[in-house]
Amino acid sequence: KAFWSGNSNNHSQDTFDLRVLDGGVEIEHIVDPVGPTIPWWTESGEVTLAASTTTPVDLDQEVNTSRAFILLSRRAGSGQDEPSDSGAYAQWVNGTRFNIIKFSSEAGAIYVWQVIEGADIIVQNGTQTYAATQTSFNILINSVNISRTVAFMTFGSCDSTTPGDNNEIFWTGNITNSTNLNITRNDGAACDGSVGYFVVEFNDGSTIQQGQIANVGATATPSYAMVNTINQSNTWFYFSSAYDSTATGLDDTGIIAQHYNDTAFRVSRAVAGGTARAQWYAISTSGAVIQNGTNVITSTGTNQAISNV
Repeated sequence: KAFWSGNSNNHSQDTFDLRVLDGGVEIEHIVDPVGPTIPWWTESGEVTLAASTTTPVDLDQEVNTSRAFILLSRRAGSGQDEPSDSGAYAQWVNGTRFNIIKFSSEAGAIYVWQVIEGADIIVQNGTQTYAATQTSFNILINSVNISRTVAFMTFGSCDSTTPGDNNEIFWTGNITNSTNLNITRNDGAACDGSVGYFVVEFNDGSTIQQGQIANVGATATPSYAMVNTINQSNTWFYFSSAYDSTATGLDDTGIIAQHYNDTAFRVSRAVAGGTARAQWYAISTSGAVIQNGTNVITSTGTNQAISNV
Protein backbone atom coordinates (compact mmCIF):
# COMPACT_ATOMS: atom_id res chain seq x y z
CA LYS A 1 0.00 0.00 0.00
CA ALA A 2 1.31 3.46 -0.86
CA PHE A 3 0.26 6.65 0.83
CA TRP A 4 1.51 10.16 0.07
CA SER A 5 2.81 11.50 3.36
CA GLY A 6 4.20 14.90 2.43
CA ASN A 7 3.02 18.18 3.86
CA SER A 8 0.54 20.08 1.66
CA ASN A 9 2.06 23.35 2.80
CA ASN A 10 5.42 22.59 1.15
CA HIS A 11 3.96 20.31 -1.55
CA SER A 12 6.53 17.54 -0.97
CA GLN A 13 5.99 14.42 -3.05
CA ASP A 14 9.17 12.61 -2.01
CA THR A 15 8.05 10.51 0.95
CA PHE A 16 6.01 7.32 0.56
CA ASP A 17 5.03 4.41 2.77
CA LEU A 18 5.16 1.36 0.52
CA ARG A 19 4.17 -2.21 1.28
CA VAL A 20 4.74 -5.06 -1.16
CA LEU A 21 2.58 -8.21 -0.82
CA ASP A 22 3.39 -11.53 -2.56
CA GLY A 23 5.64 -9.90 -5.11
CA GLY A 24 2.99 -7.39 -6.22
CA VAL A 25 2.39 -3.75 -5.43
CA GLU A 26 -1.07 -2.61 -4.38
CA ILE A 27 -1.69 1.15 -4.50
CA GLU A 28 -4.67 1.98 -2.34
CA HIS A 29 -4.65 5.76 -2.26
CA ILE A 30 -2.25 8.51 -3.28
CA VAL A 31 -3.23 12.14 -2.78
CA ASP A 32 -1.18 14.69 -4.71
CA PRO A 33 -0.94 18.17 -3.21
CA VAL A 34 -1.73 21.31 -5.13
CA GLY A 35 1.33 22.19 -7.18
CA PRO A 36 2.68 22.36 -10.74
CA THR A 37 0.89 19.15 -11.83
CA ILE A 38 -2.35 19.89 -9.93
CA PRO A 39 -2.89 23.67 -9.96
CA TRP A 40 -6.31 23.55 -8.26
CA TRP A 41 -7.99 21.47 -5.58
CA THR A 42 -11.63 21.78 -4.57
CA GLU A 43 -13.70 20.09 -1.91
CA SER A 44 -17.32 20.72 -1.13
CA GLY A 45 -20.10 19.53 1.12
CA GLU A 46 -23.28 20.33 2.99
CA VAL A 47 -23.71 20.71 6.73
CA THR A 48 -26.68 21.35 9.00
CA LEU A 49 -25.70 23.92 11.59
CA ALA A 50 -25.58 22.39 15.05
CA ALA A 51 -27.36 23.34 18.28
CA SER A 52 -24.33 25.46 19.07
CA THR A 53 -22.88 28.77 17.96
CA THR A 54 -20.04 26.87 16.23
CA THR A 55 -20.30 24.03 13.70
CA PRO A 56 -16.93 22.48 12.73
CA VAL A 57 -16.33 21.20 9.20
CA ASP A 58 -13.49 18.72 8.60
CA LEU A 59 -11.80 18.35 5.20
CA ASP A 60 -10.66 15.09 3.61
CA GLN A 61 -7.41 16.68 2.46
CA GLU A 62 -5.24 19.23 4.22
CA VAL A 63 -4.97 22.60 2.47
CA ASN A 64 -2.59 25.51 2.77
CA THR A 65 -4.84 28.21 4.23
CA SER A 66 -2.69 30.95 2.68
CA ARG A 67 -3.70 29.52 -0.71
CA ALA A 68 -7.30 28.46 0.00
CA PHE A 69 -10.61 30.26 0.37
CA ILE A 70 -14.15 29.28 1.36
CA LEU A 71 -17.45 29.99 -0.40
CA LEU A 72 -20.77 29.63 1.42
CA SER A 73 -24.41 29.40 0.40
CA ARG A 74 -27.31 28.71 2.70
CA ARG A 75 -30.90 27.62 2.99
CA ALA A 76 -33.22 27.36 5.97
CA GLY A 77 -36.74 26.34 6.86
CA SER A 78 -39.33 28.57 8.48
CA GLY A 79 -37.96 27.59 11.90
CA GLN A 80 -34.62 29.19 11.11
CA ASP A 81 -35.76 32.34 9.31
CA GLU A 82 -34.27 34.58 12.00
CA PRO A 83 -30.85 36.05 11.16
CA SER A 84 -29.54 34.82 14.53
CA ASP A 85 -30.11 31.22 13.37
CA SER A 86 -29.10 31.34 9.70
CA GLY A 87 -26.60 34.20 9.40
CA ALA A 88 -23.10 32.69 9.71
CA TYR A 89 -19.51 33.15 8.62
CA ALA A 90 -16.55 30.81 7.99
CA GLN A 91 -13.28 30.91 9.90
CA TRP A 92 -10.21 28.69 9.44
CA VAL A 93 -9.10 26.62 12.44
CA ASN A 94 -6.25 24.87 10.62
CA GLY A 95 -5.55 23.21 7.27
CA THR A 96 -8.08 20.42 7.82
CA ARG A 97 -10.89 22.24 9.65
CA PHE A 98 -12.92 25.42 9.50
CA ASN A 99 -15.81 26.60 11.66
CA ILE A 100 -19.16 28.01 10.58
CA ILE A 101 -20.17 30.45 13.31
CA LYS A 102 -23.58 31.95 14.06
CA PHE A 103 -25.01 33.90 17.00
CA SER A 104 -27.70 31.54 18.31
CA SER A 105 -27.50 27.94 19.48
CA GLU A 106 -30.56 26.82 17.50
CA ALA A 107 -29.91 24.03 14.99
CA GLY A 108 -31.35 23.52 11.54
CA ALA A 109 -30.02 26.02 8.99
CA ILE A 110 -28.18 24.29 6.12
CA TYR A 111 -24.94 25.56 4.60
CA VAL A 112 -23.33 24.35 1.39
CA TRP A 113 -19.59 25.03 1.36
CA GLN A 114 -16.81 25.02 -1.20
CA VAL A 115 -13.09 25.07 -0.35
CA ILE A 116 -10.84 26.11 -3.26
CA GLU A 117 -7.06 25.81 -3.07
CA GLY A 118 -4.84 27.12 -5.85
CA ALA A 119 -1.12 26.80 -6.48
CA ASP A 120 -0.90 30.32 -7.94
CA ILE A 121 -3.13 32.33 -5.62
CA ILE A 122 -2.36 34.20 -2.41
CA VAL A 123 -5.16 34.40 0.16
CA GLN A 124 -5.57 36.82 3.04
CA ASN A 125 -8.52 36.15 5.33
CA GLY A 126 -10.01 37.44 8.52
CA THR A 127 -13.17 38.44 10.38
CA GLN A 128 -14.57 41.83 11.24
CA THR A 129 -16.75 42.33 14.32
CA TYR A 130 -19.41 45.03 14.08
CA ALA A 131 -22.00 46.79 16.21
CA ALA A 132 -25.54 47.48 15.03
CA THR A 133 -24.69 51.07 14.12
CA GLN A 134 -21.63 50.16 12.03
CA THR A 135 -22.07 49.70 8.29
CA SER A 136 -18.60 50.16 6.75
CA PHE A 137 -14.98 49.27 7.53
CA ASN A 138 -11.64 49.87 5.86
CA ILE A 139 -9.35 46.91 6.58
CA LEU A 140 -5.59 47.07 6.09
CA ILE A 141 -4.29 44.18 3.93
CA ASN A 142 -0.89 43.22 2.57
CA SER A 143 -0.21 44.86 -0.78
CA VAL A 144 -1.98 43.23 -3.75
CA ASN A 145 -2.36 43.86 -7.46
CA ILE A 146 -5.93 45.20 -7.70
CA SER A 147 -6.32 44.01 -11.30
CA ARG A 148 -5.75 40.42 -10.13
CA THR A 149 -7.61 40.42 -6.80
CA VAL A 150 -11.12 39.45 -5.68
CA ALA A 151 -12.77 39.99 -2.28
CA PHE A 152 -14.90 36.95 -1.43
CA MET A 153 -17.36 37.58 1.42
CA THR A 154 -19.25 35.28 3.79
CA PHE A 155 -22.54 36.12 5.44
CA GLY A 156 -22.48 38.02 8.70
CA SER A 157 -23.72 36.73 12.03
CA CYS A 158 -26.48 38.62 13.83
CA ASP A 159 -27.96 38.76 17.32
CA SER A 160 -31.45 39.72 16.12
CA THR A 161 -34.32 37.22 16.20
CA THR A 162 -36.49 39.30 13.84
CA PRO A 163 -36.78 37.82 10.31
CA GLY A 164 -37.11 41.31 8.88
CA ASP A 165 -33.52 42.04 9.88
CA ASN A 166 -32.04 39.45 7.49
CA ASN A 167 -30.89 42.22 5.16
CA GLU A 168 -28.28 43.27 7.73
CA ILE A 169 -26.17 40.10 7.39
CA PHE A 170 -25.19 40.88 3.77
CA TRP A 171 -21.85 42.65 3.15
CA THR A 172 -19.99 43.61 -0.02
CA GLY A 173 -16.21 43.58 -0.42
CA ASN A 174 -14.24 45.99 -2.59
CA ILE A 175 -10.45 46.38 -2.95
CA THR A 176 -10.21 50.18 -3.08
CA ASN A 177 -6.41 50.33 -3.29
CA SER A 178 -3.50 47.93 -3.06
CA THR A 179 -3.57 47.81 0.76
CA ASN A 180 -7.22 48.47 1.59
CA LEU A 181 -10.31 46.27 1.70
CA ASN A 182 -13.59 48.12 2.15
CA ILE A 183 -16.54 46.08 3.40
CA THR A 184 -19.99 47.65 3.53
CA ARG A 185 -23.59 46.80 4.30
CA ASN A 186 -26.53 48.99 3.31
CA ASP A 187 -28.32 49.02 6.65
CA GLY A 188 -27.42 48.64 10.30
CA ALA A 189 -29.88 49.08 13.11
CA ALA A 190 -30.41 45.71 14.74
CA CYS A 191 -27.54 43.30 14.09
CA ASP A 192 -24.36 43.04 16.12
CA GLY A 193 -22.12 40.29 14.76
CA SER A 194 -19.09 39.37 12.68
CA VAL A 195 -18.43 38.79 8.99
CA GLY A 196 -15.65 36.83 7.28
CA TYR A 197 -13.69 37.79 4.18
CA PHE A 198 -11.12 36.21 1.84
CA VAL A 199 -8.94 38.50 -0.28
CA VAL A 200 -7.62 36.36 -3.15
CA GLU A 201 -4.87 37.48 -5.54
CA PHE A 202 -4.81 35.38 -8.74
CA ASN A 203 -1.28 34.99 -10.08
CA ASP A 204 -2.19 32.29 -12.62
CA GLY A 205 -2.69 34.65 -15.56
CA SER A 206 -6.38 35.27 -14.85
CA THR A 207 -7.88 38.57 -16.00
CA ILE A 208 -10.24 40.18 -13.49
CA GLN A 209 -12.74 42.96 -14.10
CA GLN A 210 -14.86 44.48 -11.36
CA GLY A 211 -17.58 47.01 -10.74
CA GLN A 212 -20.72 47.79 -8.81
CA ILE A 213 -24.44 47.88 -9.57
CA ALA A 214 -26.14 50.47 -7.35
CA ASN A 215 -29.56 48.81 -7.44
CA VAL A 216 -30.25 45.46 -9.10
CA GLY A 217 -33.39 45.33 -11.23
CA ALA A 218 -36.21 42.81 -11.33
CA THR A 219 -36.53 39.89 -13.77
CA ALA A 220 -38.48 41.98 -16.28
CA THR A 221 -36.08 44.92 -16.03
CA PRO A 222 -32.67 43.40 -15.22
CA SER A 223 -29.40 45.23 -14.64
CA TYR A 224 -26.28 44.65 -16.73
CA ALA A 225 -22.65 44.52 -15.68
CA MET A 226 -20.70 45.81 -18.67
CA VAL A 227 -17.23 44.30 -19.22
CA ASN A 228 -14.46 44.41 -21.77
CA THR A 229 -14.79 41.57 -24.26
CA ILE A 230 -14.55 38.17 -22.57
CA ASN A 231 -14.57 34.52 -23.59
CA GLN A 232 -17.76 33.21 -21.98
CA SER A 233 -16.42 29.64 -21.93
CA ASN A 234 -13.61 30.51 -19.49
CA THR A 235 -15.15 33.38 -17.50
CA TRP A 236 -17.06 33.14 -14.26
CA PHE A 237 -18.88 35.78 -12.30
CA TYR A 238 -18.78 36.39 -8.54
CA PHE A 239 -20.70 39.04 -6.62
CA SER A 240 -21.38 40.07 -3.05
CA SER A 241 -24.52 42.01 -2.25
CA ALA A 242 -26.07 44.31 0.36
CA TYR A 243 -29.63 45.46 0.98
CA ASP A 244 -31.47 48.27 2.73
CA SER A 245 -34.19 47.82 5.36
CA THR A 246 -37.02 47.69 2.79
CA ALA A 247 -35.48 44.78 0.85
CA THR A 248 -36.38 42.07 3.30
CA GLY A 249 -37.95 39.14 1.45
CA LEU A 250 -36.29 36.42 -0.60
CA ASP A 251 -37.86 37.95 -3.71
CA ASP A 252 -35.94 41.16 -2.94
CA THR A 253 -32.62 39.62 -1.85
CA GLY A 254 -32.34 36.57 -4.11
CA ILE A 255 -30.00 37.82 -6.87
CA ILE A 256 -28.81 35.75 -9.84
CA ALA A 257 -26.14 36.54 -12.44
CA GLN A 258 -26.10 35.12 -15.98
CA HIS A 259 -23.90 35.42 -19.05
CA TYR A 260 -25.61 37.75 -21.51
CA ASN A 261 -23.02 38.22 -24.25
CA ASP A 262 -19.27 38.79 -24.65
CA THR A 263 -19.47 42.26 -23.12
CA ALA A 264 -22.12 41.94 -20.42
CA PHE A 265 -23.57 39.90 -17.57
CA ARG A 266 -27.26 40.09 -16.71
CA VAL A 267 -28.06 40.52 -13.00
CA SER A 268 -31.58 40.36 -11.61
CA ARG A 269 -33.91 39.45 -8.73
CA ALA A 270 -37.56 38.41 -8.71
CA VAL A 271 -38.89 41.69 -7.30
CA ALA A 272 -37.07 45.02 -7.06
CA GLY A 273 -38.25 45.87 -3.55
CA GLY A 274 -35.96 48.24 -1.70
CA THR A 275 -32.33 48.75 -2.72
CA ALA A 276 -30.06 45.83 -3.64
CA ARG A 277 -26.43 46.75 -4.30
CA ALA A 278 -24.04 44.28 -5.93
CA GLN A 279 -20.22 44.35 -6.04
CA TRP A 280 -19.21 42.10 -8.94
CA TYR A 281 -16.08 40.46 -10.37
CA ALA A 282 -15.67 38.79 -13.79
CA ILE A 283 -12.80 36.27 -13.61
CA SER A 284 -11.37 34.96 -16.90
CA THR A 285 -8.88 32.09 -16.69
CA SER A 286 -7.15 30.72 -19.77
CA GLY A 287 -7.61 26.94 -19.93
CA ALA A 288 -10.65 26.94 -17.64
CA VAL A 289 -13.93 25.38 -18.79
CA ILE A 290 -17.00 27.19 -17.45
CA GLN A 291 -20.53 25.79 -17.67
CA ASN A 292 -23.46 27.98 -16.72
CA GLY A 293 -27.20 28.08 -16.88
CA THR A 294 -30.40 28.60 -14.92
CA ASN A 295 -32.78 26.11 -13.38
CA VAL A 296 -36.45 26.84 -12.66
CA ILE A 297 -37.49 25.60 -9.21
CA THR A 298 -41.19 25.08 -8.60
CA SER A 299 -42.93 24.80 -5.24
CA THR A 300 -42.79 21.00 -5.52
CA GLY A 301 -39.41 20.63 -7.21
CA THR A 302 -36.87 20.91 -4.42
CA ASN A 303 -34.02 18.78 -5.74
CA GLN A 304 -32.78 18.62 -9.32
CA ALA A 305 -29.51 17.20 -10.61
CA ILE A 306 -27.30 18.88 -13.19
CA SER A 307 -25.08 16.59 -15.26
CA ASN A 308 -22.44 17.20 -17.98
CA VAL A 309 -19.59 17.90 -15.57
